[in-house]
Amino acid sequence: MAAESKRPSKVRLLLGGVGVALILYGAIRILANAKVTNPIGLTKWLIGAAVIHDGIFVPLVSLVGYGLSRGVRPRARRFIQFALIVGGSLALIAWPEIYREGTQAAPKAWLQQDYTANLYILLGIVLSVTLLGYLLTVIRDARADRRRQTKERSPATKTSST
Repeated sequence: MAAESKRPSKVRLLLGGVGVALILYGAIRILANAKVTNPIGLTKWLIGAAVIHDGIFVPLVSLVGYGLSRGVRPRARRFIQFALIVGGSLALIAWPEIYREGTQAAPKAWLQQDYTANLYILLGIVLSVTLLGYLLTVIRDARADRRRQTKERSPATKTSST
């Protein structure tokens, strides 16, 4: 076996450099427009988002994933994981809007919508897509099993000419 290099590849270095450049560009733009962008408020929000993500969302998803790995078959598990991750992400994004709904006057509010109903609609779409994907996988696997069984039986039914 050839020894692997400890140095990062050129592509990885290039992508890292592009990422750092974009972060610096964004930071400069935020600081240059401080009256509009509110860098202190943005910093608080970013810290809060990191705490919620790392302190609540990741452990919860990990626990649910562990539970699924113990009690659900692999074919169904990946569809359930998809639905839970997408649905959880949607709920996490919608939660502040649902929580603060109705706290602002209509002319001042960004949008006047029923965020709870919209979340339920999106979760219904996620559930429908997940169930459809699972159903199509079950049908595909059943067809493949039938084809495999047919191929396994055909040599046994052939008779020799001698």
